[in-house]
Amino acid sequence: MYPDLIVQPKGDEDVIKAVIWARENKVAIAVKSGGHQYSGALSTSGKNIQMDLSNMYKDLMVLNPHGPIDKDRALHNQLFVPHGDCAYVCVGGHGQTGGYGQLGRGFGLFGDHIRTIRMVCYDGVIRDISKENDFEFFYAILGGSLGNFGIISYYTVEVYQAKSYLGTIAGPNGFKGPHGIKGF
Repeated sequence: MYPDLIVQPKGDEDVIKAVIWARENKVAIAVKSGGHQYSGALSTSGKNIQMDLSNMYKDLMVLNPHGPIDKDRALHNQLFVPHGDCAYVCVGGHGQTGGYGQLGRGFGLFGDHIRTIRMVCYDGVIRDISKENDFEFFYAILGGSLGNFGIISYYTVEVYQAKSYLGTIAGPNGFKGPHGIKGF
């Protein structure tokens, strides 16, 4: 696939500019967060835009009731989320398809642990979506939308401490994939 333009936004403002430009110029956007999927939805060609979100998912931020925790402290505390085992499946698409993984029987799907979704919608407006403020839309996004409703810039996710579960370990890269997780 050979799109006319590949965009690599570094934050929400870059995504907004690209979405507005695409809408005004009547071109489609195909969104890629990691690059591993089978449907072809993350690819495009012709005069369309390929949006590669890999620059947006490099940071890990853990929030607790007392404020943010830095990445080193989070990894030191061996926090984890139930996730799949393919290193190139990143949270953007994984969360939008429910988040099946090997830990599902014990902990549920990755999508079960998403608390809020920050999305840039087709009109360029950022929405923070949760079960509490928009129940139906929240579950529509987690039910296999793959970018149909907008572009997800981050999730807020509930995490577990590995030491609380016999036999769990954080692994060589902690619990983050090659592009990390933003907005914990």
